[in-house]
Amino acid sequence: MKQQTQDTIAIVREAGRAVMQFYQSSFTVRDKSPDNPVTEADIASDTLLKRRLGKLVPQAGWLSEETADNPARLEKNWLWVVDPIDGTKEFVMGIPEFSISVALVDAGLPVLGVVFNSATVELFVAEKRQGVWCNGEKVTA
Repeated sequence: MKQQTQDTIAIVREAGRAVMQFYQSSFTVRDKSPDNPVTEADIASDTLLKRRLGKLVPQAGWLSEETADNPARLEKNWLWVVDPIDGTKEFVMGIPEFSISVALVDAGLPVLGVVFNSATVELFVAEKRQGVWCNGEKVTA
């Protein structure tokens, strides 16, 4: 596994720990649009991921569900695509069916994906030409 992948996993796990500080506790929820909630945990995860992943690959653009879009990302070869909590509705309801989703894209093609459910401690990792892994076990068809 590449060092960049290992570092990305560590950052996503760190975001997972931040999210779990909010899970099944009292936190602020607001609606971005009807039936589209955002929580303090979404913002905390997004902030952490943007700061840490931005240092890991400083030349990469940023596209996140919780960050205002910056069209300058379109000029970059590298791009982080992030959902700081995929499944916010479930998170709000205390249902452990949410995850932190991160992908690194190079020239329009995904080269790395990390999905982490911090409630169930399930970690999925996909690397270009390396396959998919779940909690360290290779996923096969």
